[in-house]
Formats: sequence, structure tokens, C-alpha cells
Amino acid sequence: MTTNLGGTPILDWQQASDLVAYQEGRPAARLHTDVDSIYAAIQQRLGKHGPLDVGDDEGRVIGSLRLDEEGQLRLERNT
Repeated sequence: MTTNLGGTPILDWQQASDLVAYQEGRPAARLHTDVDSIYAAIQQRLGKHGPLDVGDDEGRVIGSLRLDEEGQLRLERNT
């Protein structure tokens, strides 16, 4: 089960993809400022509360961001 805040995802797909890119040492497309603190906060939140819903540009849930067994971010599309 995933969660969101207030009924809509707090991250869109590109933002979540940017966090995974940051983790892998690749440049982020949209997140350019303070990525390290955003990454740390999201990783901490996922560790405490589980997966987050990830939305499209219109706020529809299209996937989730979660931590895997090694504590790495994983982005998955809903099927």
C-alpha cells in the first residue's frame, strides 16, 4: 500500500526519476536545488512510512517510489 498527503501525490514521475538519478550519480532533469536534502528527507520518510504514490502532471497516481531491501530508491509504474 502506498500513501500520499491530502489525496494527491506529492511527487510527480519526473521528480521521482530525478531522485533515482541523483542516487545513481546521474544529473537530475527538474530538481536542481538542494537535491541532497530532498533525497535524504524522502529516503527517511520511505523508511518510516513505506512507499509514496507518484503522479502524472495532472495529479493522477501512476506509480510508486519505495525503498528496496538495500535501502535504495526504486520507482515503479502501476500496471
